[in-house]
Amino acid sequence: MAASTFRCALLVGLAVLIGTMDSAFADGPDLSKPYGIEIGEQGHDSPASEIAEGEGTVTLTLPSGKLVIYVSQENQRWRCTIEVTEAQDLAWKPSNCKKMFRRRDSRTRFAIELGGAIVTSVVDNYSVALLGAGYDGVGPKEHQRVSGTFFFGTRRLKTGIEASTLEKGAGVRQNPTTGAEETVSWSSLAITLKSRASVDVSQFFLRRLWPSIAVEAFGELGLGLAVARTRFQGASLQKQTHYSPLLQAGIGLAYVFPHGIGVYARIDFTEANTIDDDIYGEHDVGGTGFASGLRFGW
Repeated sequence: MAASTFRCALLVGLAVLIGTMDSAFADGPDLSKPYGIEIGEQGHDSPASEIAEGEGTVTLTLPSGKLVIYVSQENQRWRCTIEVTEAQDLAWKPSNCKKMFRRRDSRTRFAIELGGAIVTSVVDNYSVALLGAGYDGVGPKEHQRVSGTFFFGTRRLKTGIEASTLEKGAGVRQNPTTGAEETVSWSSLAITLKSRASVDVSQFFLRRLWPSIAVEAFGELGLGLAVARTRFQGASLQKQTHYSPLLQAGIGLAYVFPHGIGVYARIDFTEANTIDDDIYGEHDVGGTGFASGLRFGW
């Protein structure tokens, strides 16, 4: 396969010049700052390989053919097509050079996540004792959780605070002595401090097809305060408020589209032995859940 040599400074310089004539390339990269170059063949969906990174002039030897050049600088990207032949160093088509969307990926310093989860309730002494006492509807089941989280931090490490609901349940029985209906119910919520570590895995998720989308994998740990409110209605009404520490761990993926809007999916485990009843014992209002929702970053 024949090869041709050309200077990337000419390539990027032409892109800057084109910017004065084509609004699609309104502002080009600054050659005085570091930039990266990736290359691939037109019509191929395989990920582009990074072949150069530096400042100023870079000399490359490329195979002849129709190629796609990606120029990256900070969180900006430009996509240009060229045709390299044996007869000339560079065949350039200015109309095929475009500035791509600004990427709001793991460089995002602030983010808000709003979502919900399907959680499998914990079966423990409390729920077993309620079932043994004749209460219906308190056995193993799934419940919904809603949450809102604010994150701030560096590219790879972030700290956040989350407000969320936890388990909500209820049961009813007929008193074995009087025959009167008796009910038990509870609801819970939590405030959690989180620490999240992220890594950009965009290159494994069709980067060539959707280069403006960032994908990050993350793991997180949380420590918080859980609050539960119980209510027993029988011959008399009894209400109690319970407090306990909360521990949480999770892993997930976040897809971030242009302008910082994205979606996330997460599997997490939450432990909060919040309810402590003199008769029926302790109850964990956490559980194992699958969460998803929207993410807004800036």
